[in-house]
Amino acid sequence: STTCRDIVRDLCRTLGMTSDEDFDEFGLFADMGKHVLPVALPASDYVLDFTNELERHETEYWLYFKKIMWYRPLKFDSPDLVTLLYNQVFPDFMRGSLIVLENNEVTPAIQSEIAMLAALIHRANNATEFPSTKDVQKLLPGSLAEKLSFQLWVKIIHEHFGEFKYLSPAEAKGQFIDAIRNWPLFGSRFFLIKNVSDRRVSGECLLAVNKRGVQFLSCKTRETLISYAFNEVVSTRRLRSSSGRHYLDLKCGNLMLHRVTRLETLYGRDIAETINLYIDAQLRERQRQEEAAGVVRADAIDI
Repeated sequence: STTCRDIVRDLCRTLGMTSDEDFDEFGLFADMGKHVLPVALPASDYVLDFTNELERHETEYWLYFKKIMWYRPLKFDSPDLVTLLYNQVFPDFMRGSLIVLENNEVTPAIQSEIAMLAALIHRANNATEFPSTKDVQKLLPGSLAEKLSFQLWVKIIHEHFGEFKYLSPAEAKGQFIDAIRNWPLFGSRFFLIKNVSDRRVSGECLLAVNKRGVQFLSCKTRETLISYAFNEVVSTRRLRSSSGRHYLDLKCGNLMLHRVTRLETLYGRDIAETINLYIDAQLRERQRQEEAAGVVRADAIDI
């Protein structure tokens, strides 16, 4: 009789979170191997119903507890929570998904910032010695590593590592998150889009969904090609063609004037659910603000 929501609530409380708003930002995922897309488990589903069905078919699976939305201010209430958040954003950093390169150029400012983050990663790995050239290869996003010689990267990273060598690994992870939390793509869920009906996007792109809205990104530079705020999203609709291709229609604008952008993607369900999560969060936030304003007005009248 245990639902996914029950498990999420218990895990959140273990990590020091107590409010329903915190619980809403986490969820359970099932991974059934590289040939099957990961599945987000609905909060109201019974976990044993899902796992028993997989075991009945002798399907190997892993369950993951993850942050599914990054809307509320981050909390670093426990080292375990910091580690969970770090482990979730670190792969996106290493894939280069969070790094926007204007004109595909690595400026000196970006070099220094990336080197600083690489030094924090090295300390987060519990390393106490300055990183070697071999170490540095594992500390840099592949898309950036080739932009400079490894000898130069080593030099710049060494300059930063001296600042962090006395941090604990948990402190290094916390500083890493703090350093990138204001990046425009931080907290995004990324989805590969094979094709988009809008002519402003040519070929494959990445779709980022975050608290700022929906952005279509260049796969190469992560520059934004098209963006929509959530108050511009009217609806989403999933489709499947007779040939087996999967699409998501994204209707944006308003009820009177809108346009439909068709995305060819295997991730239509996850995209639609993530967009709905953020829209619901914004509506709840607006409702809380209006209720608080009403209380203030009532107090003013009483006075």
